[in-house]
Amino acid sequence: MRHYVFHKAPIAGAAVLACLGLSVAWAGQVVMKNGDRVTGSVVKQDGKTITIKTENFGVVGAPWDQVVSIQSDQPVTVVLKDGKSLQGSLSTVDGKMVVTGLGAKLEAAPAEVTAMRNADEQKAYERMLAPGLLELWSGEGTVGLAGAEGNAKTLTFTTGVTAARATNKDKIWVYFNAIKSSALVGGWTAPPRKRSVEASATTATSARGSS
Repeated sequence: MRHYVFHKAPIAGAAVLACLGLSVAWAGQVVMKNGDRVTGSVVKQDGKTITIKTENFGVVGAPWDQVVSIQSDQPVTVVLKDGKSLQGSLSTVDGKMVVTGLGAKLEAAPAEVTAMRNADEQKAYERMLAPGLLELWSGEGTVGLAGAEGNAKTLTFTTGVTAARATNKDKIWVYFNAIKSSALVGGWTAPPRKRSVEASATTATSARGSS
């Protein structure tokens, strides 16, 4: 008779690690002057508002000048007024923000902090600093076709394209519009009424662009 032994410990261990991972994902807290506490992960701070991603309420914002303490185990990039910056975990000690990075530490009063960015926000910020000329473009295009028939048949075709490229340093904007209109004209002969030879002509053509 064969005996099989099933070990449950790895499953239990995996469950514990999953719970720990969930706790780490939201390991951050912001305390306001009125005593309110917001638990979540720090997304960014732009000098006026701090943005936190919470588990139950989604992304919320709070006035930065109302924050008395902040703690984040997830790495954030903190930028000061004097240009200094450091990426690391964040805590508050004796009223000062303390950033602890790899082999470095940065301390500053909350009023000296001009920006905070998590990993995703920092990546997007750096991409905006020196993008390629063909990057960051956005825009839209339109195409139109209209016709009418009476004493003459008319047909009008229009097209337009607009595009913009914005970075932290500049903005490029371009547009192009074109229109072409044509008419098919024909008369009637004396009785018995027959359509005469029709003539087609371009009545309007226009193209315009700028940047």
